[in-house]
Amino acid sequence: MSTARSTIARHRVVVLVAALLVAALLVLTLTTWSGGDEASAGDQAASSGAGSGGAAAGDGGGDGTDGAGSGASAGDASAADPSATQPEVVESGNGRIAPVQTWGEDSERAGREIRWSVEAEQGLGLDLDQFATAVRRTLVAEKGWEAATDVHFVRVPAWQVEQGARVDVRVTLASPETTDELCAPLQTGGRVSCWRDGRAVINSYRWVKGAGTFRGRIWEYRTYLINHEVGHGLGFSHEACAGEGSRAPVMLQQTLRLDGCWAWETPADDGSRLR
Repeated sequence: MSTARSTIARHRVVVLVAALLVAALLVLTLTTWSGGDEASAGDQAASSGAGSGGAAAGDGGGDGTDGAGSGASAGDASAADPSATQPEVVESGNGRIAPVQTWGEDSERAGREIRWSVEAEQGLGLDLDQFATAVRRTLVAEKGWEAATDVHFVRVPAWQVEQGARVDVRVTLASPETTDELCAPLQTGGRVSCWRDGRAVINSYRWVKGAGTFRGRIWEYRTYLINHEVGHGLGFSHEACAGEGSRAPVMLQQTLRLDGCWAWETPADDGSRLR
């Protein structure tokens, strides 16, 4: 009888140990599976970050807008350089647009005269002298539109604008809300810029944040943005990437996508096949 009881006890111990081993193995398996799923989700989120904006205004071209993205996920420069300090974006200024003083001499190039000025919406909280300087440097640059096509930019000072002087191209910095109003009926969604009625409207959202798709320094993106919208004013429509690894045409919607091209900001040495 004692032998039988001893045998039964040993069996119970063996069964208990086996049950504990099975339970431990099950817990380990569940833990490993759960951790792997979280890592996979994190990888997917990281791989779909920059340049994954939604539907695009102007996708398909020729409407005077530069790409589209609803929200910051359309690709901000901060995604490429999270350490960059940026001023806040004022979504709506006071709606009053005024001329901004510009400085410097015109280039000595010859060509069809294009009279330009700078203006900005009030209440944006941005450095307007910096904006005006960037516009002038872009327009008279060695590799700008003057070198790419037969035009000559002539600066119209703010005081002459206020007195009613003729202006062909007004480069206008505006809040997202005012950009939408100035660009209508074009759909800019508060996030992109446009050419409309003699104005190269630069959305302050993009001026501050850039575009993650561009993958360049912020001043390079700003140069591209000015050249793109002024390019519409000169009569150029959107253009496609010429091929993988090529320089992007300035008239490619680089805020939205590059299609295999390298980001490029100047028209005289870009990858255009139409000029």
